[in-house]
Amino acid sequence: MNRFVYFATYLSAVRLWFAESTCPSVDRALMSDFSDAKETQQAGLRIPSVEAEDHLRLLIENLRDYAIFTMDTQGRVASWNPGAERIEGYREDEIIGKHFSVFYTQEDLRARKPWTDLESVIREGQLETEGWRARKDGSRFWANVVITALRDAHGTLGGFGSVVRDFSDRRRAEEALRLSEEQFRLLVEGVQDYAIFLLDPEGRISSWNQGAQQIKGYKAAEIVGKHFSIFYPEEDLRRGKPAWELEVAKRVGRFEDYGWRLRKDGARFWANVIITALRDPQGDLYGFAKVTRDITDRREAEQALRSSEERFRLLVQGVRDYAIYMLDQQGHVSSWNEGAEHIKGYKAGEIIGKDFSIFYPEEDRRAGKPQKELEAAKQEGHFEDEGWRVRQDGSRFWASVVITALKDDSGALYGFSKVTRDITEKRQAQEALEKSHAALQREVTEKTEAQRKVEASERSLRELSGRLLRMQDEERGRLGRELHDTIGQYLSALKMGLEVLSSGDSGKSAATHLAECIDMADECIREVRTISYLLYPPMLEEMGLQMAIEWHVDGFTRRSGIQVDCEVQPEIGRLPRDIEVAVFRVFQESLTNIHRHSGSPTAHVRLWLEDGNVVLEVKDEGKGAPVGALEFTSDALGTLGVGLRGMNERARQLGGRLELSSSEKGMTVRAIIPTGGTGSAQRLT
Repeated sequence: MNRFVYFATYLSAVRLWFAESTCPSVDRALMSDFSDAKETQQAGLRIPSVEAEDHLRLLIENLRDYAIFTMDTQGRVASWNPGAERIEGYREDEIIGKHFSVFYTQEDLRARKPWTDLESVIREGQLETEGWRARKDGSRFWANVVITALRDAHGTLGGFGSVVRDFSDRRRAEEALRLSEEQFRLLVEGVQDYAIFLLDPEGRISSWNQGAQQIKGYKAAEIVGKHFSIFYPEEDLRRGKPAWELEVAKRVGRFEDYGWRLRKDGARFWANVIITALRDPQGDLYGFAKVTRDITDRREAEQALRSSEERFRLLVQGVRDYAIYMLDQQGHVSSWNEGAEHIKGYKAGEIIGKDFSIFYPEEDRRAGKPQKELEAAKQEGHFEDEGWRVRQDGSRFWASVVITALKDDSGALYGFSKVTRDITEKRQAQEALEKSHAALQREVTEKTEAQRKVEASERSLRELSGRLLRMQDEERGRLGRELHDTIGQYLSALKMGLEVLSSGDSGKSAATHLAECIDMADECIREVRTISYLLYPPMLEEMGLQMAIEWHVDGFTRRSGIQVDCEVQPEIGRLPRDIEVAVFRVFQESLTNIHRHSGSPTAHVRLWLEDGNVVLEVKDEGKGAPVGALEFTSDALGTLGVGLRGMNERARQLGGRLELSSSEKGMTVRAIIPTGGTGSAQRLT
């Protein structure tokens, strides 16, 4: 490569370096070494003296922040400076002669970018680009690359010069700045409680966030470009307040104000406004940032607080039943209300400034009680006491006293509040009450004993009721067995005898008569069986609760015409006799009530085990029970009839309960009775 090409490459790199550096005077002086060079015809460059060229080469070789190298016309590396070794990672002996595409990433190689870059340089003379480049160790860096076509005086291409700078840090900084700006933009746009927007130097709106739309009522398309004075009331516009605010912000850098502002619909709101002047690094104003907050609620709260404080002051001053006054840190009276004058006897002019110990009896003052009370209030924040106090005329009264320590926001004590109430009459009443306490205690003891006896009597009555119910069940069982075993068998025999007679030649009228007898005997048998079942169903004892319920449902449906949906958990099995009888009686009575009172065309029966209990539920779709009819009392079910009372008593005798509910859609009876661990724990679904 001739001397001209070599010089042109390095001179391009130096010019680039000087354009971006502070270029100390000694370096600029170096450039003057080329002042006597001749201009080339093609590139406008000067050929320096050998001495100047040596100086230039020395400078280039010491530039470690620039990778400067030359390539032949095929793109093979022909020269290599220390900066190239530092940035790219290759030593000079490793890279000379290799194609410069080794510096490109795989995706750029697949796109043939090295060759298209050279073609562009040949065509345009120079190419500047930024992108990822690969070091020797495979790591990537973000590079600024300048490739220059090197031609001699006749325009013949002699090769290429390349200057590469590692801009990875700058790219990371730019990316971080971009991300930060994007996050800040999203933050500002998403803020709902603050109207944040920008103004140009004349006060026209140039940006608009979500909070501004919510507070002001304008959408961005409606307001951007308009003057911000649109938010000010007419009286502020007449005074030129918007322009004055911008002038203050421009002069001192910031302006803050509280005042009325207008929404789009004309409604007013009380706003806190901050305007900040925005200037570029040279100090030139390029706009304003404006932050507005709607503090109407806070202003109303502050006004309400002031009004409340004033009312409280007037209240305290007017209270006559309480002495309410303030003490300073040493215990001197600093305020006095009408109640204090009424109770203590002192006028405000007579007592303010005096020590509050004047209200204590002599014995309390000798014991240091006033100061001890202040110290206790100071330590605990609050002190309460009852004791004797002294009026101005020397008379004593029994007082309830509350002392509260008053502290500022920093926790520093600045005084005490003291509330005193004359409770002499209350104390006298209390003493009288204590005298009657013994008599009252005796009366309470007597009533307690009487109550105990009543409860014992109630328990005895319940036990008696239970025994009566058991006796009733036993009697029904006896009658049921007798009807079934004697009368039923007798009628069956009668039926067979009549059938024999009806088969003889007794004539048509006799046959007809005998047929009617047979029908009557059938009806009699069915009725006897029904009565015996109602008294005590044998199937309950023989087959268990499940079969008894299903059998009774069939008979009930035929007799009443009411369709009964019966659902019994298969795992019920056999339960203790008392439980099966109680559940069956509740079930039987519930269906009877549905038939007699509800008017429902259907009934739903469910029986299952749950959490150690057997649960029976009978529902209808009738008219329900009257309001108030389902109220429980201590020993029965309020105003309900004898049937439901008996159902409730059966459940209670076995440690269970009866639950009744009613609405316009019907009534539900639910009996819940403990099984004592018998049966399955699975609930019917």
